[in-house]
Amino acid sequence: MFKHKMRKTLTFITILITFAGIIFLLYEMNINTSIQSRNNSRDSILVETLKEALRFQVETVGVRLDGSVIIEDERNDTLSLRNVIGNSPKVILHFSDLSCSACIDIELPRLKQLREAVGEDKVLILTSYDSRRTFEVFRQVSGINSGVYNLRGLKIGLSTEKSQIPSLFLIDSSLVVRSMFIPLKEFPELSDVFYQAMRKRFLEAH
Repeated sequence: MFKHKMRKTLTFITILITFAGIIFLLYEMNINTSIQSRNNSRDSILVETLKEALRFQVETVGVRLDGSVIIEDERNDTLSLRNVIGNSPKVILHFSDLSCSACIDIELPRLKQLREAVGEDKVLILTSYDSRRTFEVFRQVSGINSGVYNLRGLKIGLSTEKSQIPSLFLIDSSLVVRSMFIPLKEFPELSDVFYQAMRKRFLEAH
């Protein structure tokens, strides 16, 4: 009788262990499936982001910007975009107060390095702040005291302006965009490629 009860007990314990093992296995499978689903979703978002960035580049290269737009400089003086560009090519970082701030923060150290390498007058920043105070705060925080201009919400003809996406582009003296790059915080190595190309272009021109 005792042995019979022991066998029943052992059988019951074995069933419980087996059942627990199945539950644990299903739980692990569910976690792995969830992780894979999140990874697939993230990859899909990144692919769409890259496709959108490429579209903006294709749409903008060759476009002539509106040189008549009046902008403000760091001294609160007003002048036209045409006068700012002058007679030589410029690399420009363009963004608004609604753009991805993290994307801009990542680019600023690289932009400073490019300014040091090719000359501050050849690398400009075009922001778009409604508030003069916010514009001044950006200048102070960025540590860039020259070559920073405020569009005050005005448009210059970039395809990225409607979407408030930050962009880097090379513009010639006729105000035609010759090269464009959309900086993405997920791919900082791509930004490095753009800056290296710009550095090489300006240094080889001398």
